Amino acid sequence: MRTFCGLEIDAHAAEGTIAEEQNGMVASKFNVRLDMQGETACMYVEGDLDMATAGQLDDCVALALTKSGCRPDRLVVDLGGTVFCDSTGLSALLEARKTCAKQGVGMVLQRPSDRIRRLLTLTGVTDFFTIDSAE
Repeated sequence: MRTFCGLEIDAHAAEGTIAEEQNGMVASKFNVRLDMQGETACMYVEGDLDMATAGQLDDCVALALTKSGCRPDRLVVDLGGTVFCDSTGLSALLEARKTCAKQGVGMVLQRPSDRIRRLLTLTGVTDFFTIDSAE
C-alpha cells in the first residue's frame, strides 16, 4: 500500500499481474507505481503496456492529476521497465499527454527503450512528447 497526497493507492499499484485469461485475452505482467517527488508525480511503468493493461495507466494518470487533491506541476512517466507497447498503450500515453496539457501539467517520458522510441518514431508522434533518456 502506497500513499500519494494522503490517498492510499493500493488498487493503482497492482504488483505484477500474473498472466491470466480475461475476456479471451491473456493479461500481461504489468505494474504501475505512482510516487510524488516534490511537485512532480512519477509513474514507474513495468511490463507490457498493451490492450490488457492500458486502463491501469489511465487510472493512475487520473489519480495523479485529478483525484489526489494535490495536482503536480509535472508528470514523469518512467518507461525504463516497460518491455512492450502496442497501439493501445501508445494511445494511453497520447491521452495522458492530452490530459496533462489541458490541466497545464508538463509531461515527460523517461527512459523509453529503443523499441518504444522506434514505435514513437514510426507512428510520427515523437514530437508530441518531451523525452528524457537519463538513467
